[in-house]
Amino acid sequence: PLGVPALRRLARAGFRLGPALANNATDSHPGLRRAVTRFFNARRVEAAAPLIERIADELLGTVRAELDATGTSDLFRAFAHTLPCRVMMELLGVEGLDADTLVRWSDASLELFWGRPSANRQLELADLVAEFHTWLTGLVGDRSASADSFVGALARHRLPDGTLLDPRTAVSACFFVFVAGQSTTGQLISTVLRRALAEPGLWPRPAEPAGLAEEWVEEVLRREPPVTSWRRVTARPVELG
Repeated sequence: PLGVPALRRLARAGFRLGPALANNATDSHPGLRRAVTRFFNARRVEAAAPLIERIADELLGTVRAELDATGTSDLFRAFAHTLPCRVMMELLGVEGLDADTLVRWSDASLELFWGRPSANRQLELADLVAEFHTWLTGLVGDRSASADSFVGALARHRLPDGTLLDPRTAVSACFFVFVAGQSTTGQLISTVLRRALAEPGLWPRPAEPAGLAEEWVEEVLRREPPVTSWRRVTARPVELG
């Protein structure tokens, strides 16, 4: 549980997440989820393939430069964690912020609320989460947001009673989407890379037969999903133990 000092720091920043997505059991949930999934549906993601490839090539170029210069490169930092964040920012129309900052805020949120940080670490994380919340509040309050952006869509979203979505709920929706929209993908990419490097002879193989890379990702998702504590449903009756 969070200690009182960390809770006080969050309170001073006005941190409070109203019911929006995963924490929302009201009748506003279906409409909000539709507003979110519009930015991540299969058609939109497929259309973003050239964008994803461009960003991936750019990041891998940086990795290659680091390898040539120093002989080492952190694939998690330089590629796996950064790629999904930059892609998400493009898909949602997020501007005026570098990906490293958003990743740092997202990681801090995950560790503070779902990790087991020490009391001192909680204070450090609470400061970062407070910064994140302050930025989100300013983002939602910016009336100049593009109509095609995620924030612009939330500004126009109407609740079941016809009223416009309130800013606090919009901030909450942004918080969950900006964290969940890229952190789990970054963790998955890291696991895929680690497993491909650890399995003897596997590293060069995904580039050869068509479809092997996709099958490998599906296998990793089955064996080591990025969200290990979430509910899972078996496809057939299974007896454990």
